[in-house]
Order: sequence, then C-alpha cells, then structure tokens
Amino acid sequence: MTAKEIFSKAQREAEEYAKKNEMNFVVYMSGTKNKRTMLEKLLKEYKEDSDLDFGLGVIGKERHDIEMRIYEILKKSIESYTIY
Repeated sequence: MTAKEIFSKAQREAEEYAKKNEMNFVVYMSGTKNKRTMLEKLLKEYKEDSDLDFGLGVIGKERHDIEMRIYEILKKSIESYTIY
C-alpha cells in the first residue's frame, strides 16, 4: 500500500471514533521510515487544508472540530508507527 492509501484508510477509521468523541483510539500502522515521513507530510497537509477550509467558510465549526479530532488521533497513530 502506498502512504496515501494508508493515510486514507487510517483517516476513515479515525473519523468513526472522532465523531463519537472517543480520543483514546490509535490506528495501527507499520512500514518503512520513508513511509512514515510521507504520512507525517500528509498529516501536515490535512491539518493545513482543514484550517484553510474553515477560514474560508467552506466547512463549519462542527466539521472543523471533527477534523481536528481526526488530526489528533492520526498524530498519535503516526507517533506510535512501527518501523521495520
């Protein structure tokens, strides 16, 4: 799987828990150090895009809050990423 595919799958899983406001969830991810670096870049882009969309009024406060919870879950997940 590519980093983008892993990120999309993890994002969908994290969204389920973020909507329920369950922040103790961590998505298990493993792979190479290079893939982890790519996931970190994708996460940074995700946060920047969400902030920009909220700032421009494309998404509302409620959706932005959910996306920030998704960001926090994914951030914790990438921090616990297993490198092999």
